[in-house]
Amino acid sequence: MEAIWDQLALLEPTFNDTADIWKYIEYRDKMRLI
Repeated sequence: MEAIWDQLALLEPTFNDTADIWKYIEYRDKMRLI
């Protein structure tokens, strides 16, 4: 789980709220499936 936070910190240091984080996780999971 910490790896996710490390990735978030690298990619987007200014997430406004957890909704943004979940959108990113959903997006990342979709890209992994393709």
